[in-house]
Amino acid sequence: MKFSEKFESLRRINHIRRYSSYPVLRQENVAEHSFWCSFYAYTIGLEINQKNKTEIVNIGILLEKAMLHDLEESQTGDMIRTFKYADEVARERLKIVEKGLLKKALLFHEEVGEHIMKSWESSKDETIEGKIVSFSDLICVYLYCFDEIKIGNSFMFSVLKEAMIHLRKHEQNELLQPYCLELDREIKEMLMQQHILY
Repeated sequence: MKFSEKFESLRRINHIRRYSSYPVLRQENVAEHSFWCSFYAYTIGLEINQKNKTEIVNIGILLEKAMLHDLEESQTGDMIRTFKYADEVARERLKIVEKGLLKKALLFHEEVGEHIMKSWESSKDETIEGKIVSFSDLICVYLYCFDEIKIGNSFMFSVLKEAMIHLRKHEQNELLQPYCLELDREIKEMLMQQHILY
């Protein structure tokens, strides 16, 4: 097998568009999203470690989880949220399909593929690294919405308001709480400026 063939199907994330069911002014693909999710997670992890003067967050594990968290979308595309999370039973079945498709796409040495699968499956687990990745994924939604709204796309207010529900679960984590409160303030300001009820 050629070197390039190992990555061919995974590189499809360069062409998978996010927010495909919304009118957007600037397209974002899953590869861009994965970069920004990783970058936000990286900076938050570094800040947490610096503030606590100890390595609470394993930066290597954090980056691995963030980089891989949406890798299955190279095979499935970016599913519409209302479908992907329609109900818990359907979501569990979808996870099985996603896992099977991704496993087939990992054309690396068996141990490498297993390592990638393990990191992907645990990318948003209950570890501090997993929680930061989950929160950073949400930051991506907010900042993308902010950009779209700033250039006149009022359709993204509905996405922003829906995402606010998910912000609440991260506020319970004392390490992430300051970031949640800061983001919450900024969202409320934006909604108030647009005369939208919070």
